Amino acid sequence: MGEVVSPANFNVTSTLNDLVLPQLTSCYTDALAATPGLHGKMLVSFNVSEQGVVTSATETKSTTNNPALFACIQAALIATTFPKPGGTATVNVPLVFRP
Repeated sequence: MGEVVSPANFNVTSTLNDLVLPQLTSCYTDALAATPGLHGKMLVSFNVSEQGVVTSATETKSTTNNPALFACIQAALIATTFPKPGGTATVNVPLVFRP
């Protein structure tokens, strides 16, 4: 889950699967309750500092047209501490939402 743009050896899979995915599921569940039938795709890009802190998260592409969903995802990513990447890292995560 997720494509690491740089550095290539930065492994975010376990953190994304174990810590972030449950939060993203909760974000979608909440958004779906507010907007029944909500579905679509979203590409989220985020930067991780040398300390493992998410410094920014952006919605690169999206067909969901739901700012509240992205705001929840952004907050979940920013609250997550990742392993130290050995420099700064950029990660792209494609998400698909369907009821």
